[in-house]
Parts: sequence; structure tokens; C-alpha cells
Amino acid sequence: MSADEHFSHLDKIFTVLSEAGITLKAEKCHLFSNEVEYLGHDVRPGRIGVNEKNLKALRRAKFPRKQTQMRSFLGMCNVYWRFVSNYTKVASPLNLLVSSKLPKHLDPPTQVKQMVFDRLRELLCNPPVLAIPRVEGHYIVDVDASYDQLGCCLLQKQPTGEYLPVGYFSKGFSASQMNYTVTELEGLGVVWTVSMLRPYIEVRKFLIRCDHKALKWRLTTTACTNNRLNRWRILLSEFDYEVEYKPGVKHAVADALSRIPTDGVDTTPIPEELPHVAVTTRSGAVLDPRRPESSGAYPVPVDELVKAQEEDSFCKKVWQELNDDQPTRFYESADGILCRRGYVVGEQQGVVPKAMQEDIMTREHSSPLAGHPGSTKMYRTLKRKYYWPSLVADVYGLVASCETCAKNRLMEKKRTTAMRLFSATEPFAAIAGDILGPLPRTPEGYEYLLVICDRLSKVTRVVFMKDITALHVLSELLDV
Repeated sequence: MSADEHFSHLDKIFTVLSEAGITLKAEKCHLFSNEVEYLGHDVRPGRIGVNEKNLKALRRAKFPRKQTQMRSFLGMCNVYWRFVSNYTKVASPLNLLVSSKLPKHLDPPTQVKQMVFDRLRELLCNPPVLAIPRVEGHYIVDVDASYDQLGCCLLQKQPTGEYLPVGYFSKGFSASQMNYTVTELEGLGVVWTVSMLRPYIEVRKFLIRCDHKALKWRLTTTACTNNRLNRWRILLSEFDYEVEYKPGVKHAVADALSRIPTDGVDTTPIPEELPHVAVTTRSGAVLDPRRPESSGAYPVPVDELVKAQEEDSFCKKVWQELNDDQPTRFYESADGILCRRGYVVGEQQGVVPKAMQEDIMTREHSSPLAGHPGSTKMYRTLKRKYYWPSLVADVYGLVASCETCAKNRLMEKKRTTAMRLFSATEPFAAIAGDILGPLPRTPEGYEYLLVICDRLSKVTRVVFMKDITALHVLSELLDV
């Protein structure tokens, strides 16, 4: 294909994207390439391959130095043993290393053991064990964290009904992150995993499995008092997921990736910025209080504001002063809006006509984003962008007459009444009773005492009881 044909195709693509309102980031665009990375795979003419970054953590894993690391690696291999021919025979040299009779720290591997380790590692990284992501198919994310790194495995349900891994990933912790609690380390692993696997699991419901039982309710309830976990819960709120506890004995794949020493850990920082939204006005312009001189700073279109200023009596008087070249703080902006210079350097205030003052105050006070601020706070906010002569009085009057604010100003008063003891007027008009026990059982089987007292005469009787059900207590009370 000639260069002119290439540019012709690009022109068509850019035109379609422009008509759809889509923008591209230059540093993320690669032109005239025969290979494209898509969802963790390398797409080439006529074939598709697994991207190396999905297997980096596993391909560059080193031979385990401890028995616990070797058990984790073998546990991961056992999950997919059916895809490895003669798996038991192949893995037998490594199985001998986890014997309880051997030291906890392993000796440097022999040539045979290193070859077995490398072979099992390569078998896990090649089809049919590794699956290509499909449009349909439920995703499961297995996550596990140790004290120095975390690991995860992304699995997807295949047409045959079984789950196969799409990729293996691992990340090392920084020095400060190693000081986190166990729950925070597990939560950090979930945040990093979900953010990294966003292209696969976004707008889809998926399952997160971890071997830390407390994390399930810490990420799904608002009762958590840990600020760091609460911030992560907000970050994860845009995803549709469930958290499931998976015992460590069965959590082999992710556990291995978090324990086996590897040079392939991811070093990119974990995103922790909270999501935010942009608010637009009725005219479609984004509200930006830093640019009050622009049309986007006002809740009405520019032409409506200019027309209202032309009809307002106060604005007419100011326009007359401007035409007479009298010294004044008012001026005309580039949009034709009458503005005023504030007392703070660089502060520009738009002059609001009488017809729009109540609407602007209502927006700044009663809208869901405003949250009913107090008089002083609302006045300080308004004076940065707006001006009219009675601004202070109008703001304080609006807040004082707001029904919602008035209800919130009412403090709840505790209405408690002193307890009264009604005196007895005749014998057995009022009696008091209580049960004492259980006490050591007597040979006759009694272990409770029912104490009954007449409140007038103070005559007291004690009844021995074997049982204190309502029927037995009432029967003894009637016999008194």
C-alpha cells in the first residue's frame, strides 16, 4: 500500500472519529504498524498471540528459595495438571523438595530440578492453558498479597464451562506499603488488580476471590472506620463486582504469584485518585469559578444575561456612567457583559439584574451540589462571581427564610420524665418479685429462688423452684 493510500485511510478514520466526538491522545497513537496490542494480546495479520506483559511475572519467576514458595508454585501447577501430559512424572523431582524431613530453606537447584521448574513454568504460559478473552464469558479475579508483593490471575469461563486463565500478574510493594496491615495489603491488591484489568472487566459483572475473609465486608459496607479502605471502596464503586472468600488452601494460583520471587513484578504506581464529575449549566458550559469573566461561569446563556442587563434599571444607570467616562469599578467584558472589579486583585464580578437575583441565589443555596450553606459562606461564595447592591441583605434573608435550614437548626431535646413509684394503699395491692439463680442444685432438684414481697406490709416470702418458666412462676405466685 502506497503512502498516499495510507494517508487517505487515516483521513477517513479521523473524519469518522471527529463526527462521533471522539478525541485521540497523540502519545497513545501508533501509526503504520503491523502489530497492535489489544486486551493483553498482540494482533498481527492472520494470527493472534499473548502479550508478554501478561506473562512477565510468571516467565521471569525464579526457582523458589523456601519450601513455602515451592508449595505455592506446585499448588498453582496442580490447578492445571490436566493440560500437562504426564504431569505427575514431570513434577516428581519438585514434589520431593517439600518433604517435612528437609530444611525449610532449599539448596540451590540442580540442573535437573531447574529444567523441571522451567518446563512447568513454560507449560503454564502456553496454550491450551492460557485462554484468549471472549466477548461472552464470566470473569473471575483471584487476588492474594504477601508482605513484599502481590499476585493475581484473571480467569474467564469458556464455552465448555470451565475457567481458564487469561493472564498472570504480579506487583511489588514499596517500603511504605509494606507497613500496611494485612487487610490493607489485601485491599491494595484488589485496587491495583481492578485498575490494571479495567479493559477486561469494565461494565461487566465479575467476581473477586481472596483468602482474607474480613476484606469481603470491609469493601462492601459503610461501617468500616479505616479511611484508607473507605477511599478504596469509593474507587471501586464504579465497578460491578462481588467479593468471595476462598480459603488459602484452594487459592493456589494467586498465592503462588504473590510468593514466588520474580523479576517480572509490575512497578507502575497504584492509582488512588478519587473519581469526580463535571457539572454543566443549562447552556452546556462547564461551571468554572476560576474564570468568572467567561460565559461558562454564569448559569444562563450570555445573550439572555446581556438582554436582562439592558432592561434592568441599576444596570442602565451603570451603563450611563460608563458612557459619560466617570470613574467607576464597572466595565464591559469581551462578551458584552457588565462586570465589576472586586476588592481582591483579579476578582471579576458579573452584575446580576434584578430579574435573575433570586434564581442565582436559589441555585447557590438549594441545589443538591450546594448543600444549603450558611449565610456567611454563601455570601463569600457569591461575591467572588456576582454583584448587585443588596447582595448581603438578600443572602442573609434567603438563608433565614429557608425551611430546610430552619428544620436543621432545631436541636433535638431529650424529654425525660422522672420515674414515679406509686405507693401501695392496702395489703397485697402491689407486690414486687424477682428470681435468684441458677444456684447449686439441691438433692431435690431445686436451683432457683422466687422472692415475693408485699410493698405495703413488707411481708416477704421465698419459694424454692425447679423451673422458672412463666407457667411455674405464675402458679407459685397465685399460691402465695
